[in-house]
Amino acid sequence: MKIQIIALGMTDQSHRKFYNTQDMGLGRALADMGHCVDMYSFIKGDTDEIVEFAENLHMHYLHSKSFGFHSLHSCDFITSDVDGVIVFSDNQMNFKQVRKVCQKNHVVCLPYIGALGSHNTSSLKKMLLDILIPNIRYYRKMTVMAKTPNVKKQMESEQIKDVIVAPCCLDLAAVHEDYEKEDVGKLREKIGFDADDKVILFLARLIDEKHPLEMLDIFAELCKKDDSYRLISIGKGELQPEFEKKMDDLGLRDKVYRIESIENSQVWKFYRMSDVMVNLNRVEIFGMAILEAMYYGCPVVARRAPGPEYILTSGQDGFLCDDSEQVKSNVEKLCNTPEYRDGIVHNAHERIMNDFTWKSTAEIMLKTMEAKQKENKSEP
Repeated sequence: MKIQIIALGMTDQSHRKFYNTQDMGLGRALADMGHCVDMYSFIKGDTDEIVEFAENLHMHYLHSKSFGFHSLHSCDFITSDVDGVIVFSDNQMNFKQVRKVCQKNHVVCLPYIGALGSHNTSSLKKMLLDILIPNIRYYRKMTVMAKTPNVKKQMESEQIKDVIVAPCCLDLAAVHEDYEKEDVGKLREKIGFDADDKVILFLARLIDEKHPLEMLDIFAELCKKDDSYRLISIGKGELQPEFEKKMDDLGLRDKVYRIESIENSQVWKFYRMSDVMVNLNRVEIFGMAILEAMYYGCPVVARRAPGPEYILTSGQDGFLCDDSEQVKSNVEKLCNTPEYRDGIVHNAHERIMNDFTWKSTAEIMLKTMEAKQKENKSEP
């Protein structure tokens, strides 16, 4: 089949150095199954670029007009010889155009959705965007793919009836397969930690919804009990000045390793050297970093949210927490009982390999696409 994957939001090509991108993972899986896959990403400027990853897998960076994060491309690359289009659409303004071109050329269109509403932090802008972008109206007339059961539930509450769950997954082509051969002590020494320190990873932007200041409070309490705790903080954001000040106020500066960003090809080292990863986002809709941590043997302690609740079975392959006290307690348990931690690590890795590789989601997409093609052919 000839398949196109479209990520409608405006992007920066350097973004792919720092994130395990979902469109690439899905594209690779479909290409590995023998299909011809073209991925489309929209950029500013006036120059297009094509990157060939394999004979049947290409990434097209197309320059586009935009409105904020919303691309406004004509999408004239969707032609009648295409079998299906998978579009990362959410609340993107230009989904209307994609749907229109697909209908004109009798191409199956599958919106792939991780959130129904606007992500804008301004309540007024969020309300206006939700009014201006009528995607929910279109979704009610289509088969749509949801990234999580929680998103499916939200869709059904909006009278979107034909919803299929197709989870986001880990791209095994982008992981460091030999991570277990790397010596944890040596990795820690390179960043100034001791081999026997108890290391917590906080991989999150320094913004309100990620609760970085709360992370410092939790870390400070842990350090009062045990001076061997250390924190790795990877991320930047509007709360960085407050985060840095609070580190100093709490006397934690010498116990925290801080970097603003790291290329995705190198992030495995931090999962490998950490005893536990903490996620404090109460509105996490999925959590790609959670999948990565589980794969690399770094147990996850997360506040309850739709994404973690879907991925983790608390007490079996990670932990779901209702408050900071539970976060602290589970961190201590993992750091102080190695045998118990080993069991969580094993179960977490198995969970990823069994349920969260892109091949399984690609199969769901293909099955749905083939069914829609048959429906279209049977229509008068």
